[in-house]
Amino acid sequence: MALCGHASLATTSLLYTVYGNTNNEIRYNTKSGIVVASRKGDAFALDFPQNLGLPLDEPTRSDLHPLLEECNAIFGAEKIVDVVYALGTRNLLIRLQDDVDLANFPVEPSRFSAVYDNSVKTVKLNGIIVTVKGSPKKGPENGEKEYDFISRYFGPWIGVPEDYVCGSAHTTLAPYWSALLGRTAKHARQVSQRPGDLLLDILPAGRMVLAGNCTLILKAQLSL
Repeated sequence: MALCGHASLATTSLLYTVYGNTNNEIRYNTKSGIVVASRKGDAFALDFPQNLGLPLDEPTRSDLHPLLEECNAIFGAEKIVDVVYALGTRNLLIRLQDDVDLANFPVEPSRFSAVYDNSVKTVKLNGIIVTVKGSPKKGPENGEKEYDFISRYFGPWIGVPEDYVCGSAHTTLAPYWSALLGRTAKHARQVSQRPGDLLLDILPAGRMVLAGNCTLILKAQLSL
C-alpha cells in the first residue's frame, strides 16, 4: 500500500508516548515519498501529499458502470451530486446532497463487492469515499462543534468492509472540500461505528497536514 494513515499515526504515537522520542519531527520513507510526523499537544500530525480527485473520463466511467449503477441503487441517483477518482490512492469519491444523514445511512459493503469482478479490478480501485457537507447537527450530540465535512469509507476489496477513520481518504477529501468551500477545510469527522475527528490544513506544493489522537489499546512482549 502506497500510503496508510493508520500505520503512520500509530507508529508516531508509539515513538513519542511509549519510546520517549524527543525529536521535533519524525521522517518516514514511504512509497508515497517522505512523510513528516510531529507532535501537536495531545494530537499527532502527519505531513501527507494531497491526492486530488478528478472527474471520471469516459473510459473509466464505462469500466465502472456496474459499480456506479450499484451506488445509484444504494444512495439514490438523485442524491449523488458528484463523483471523482483519486489516482494516487485509487479511491472513488462520491458526494451526496447536504441533507443526507450519512452517519445513519444503511450501507451493506457486500453490495459493492458483488460487482468487483465486473468493474473494480479494471481500474484498480481500493475503496469508496462517501461524503456530505458538515453542519452542527452532524457533529457531536451537544452540537457545539461544526465540521466542514463528514465521510465514510468502504474498502471491501482490501479486506476493510468499512474503515473506522481513514487518513489516506482525507488526502483527497481535504483538497476537494477546500476547493468547494473556498477556504481550507479544517474540521472533519468520519462517522463509522467507531467515529473519529481529524484536524486538517492545506500546505503549498501539493502537501497537507492531517492531525488526530491515538489511544493505546494493547501492549505485549514477544519472546523468541
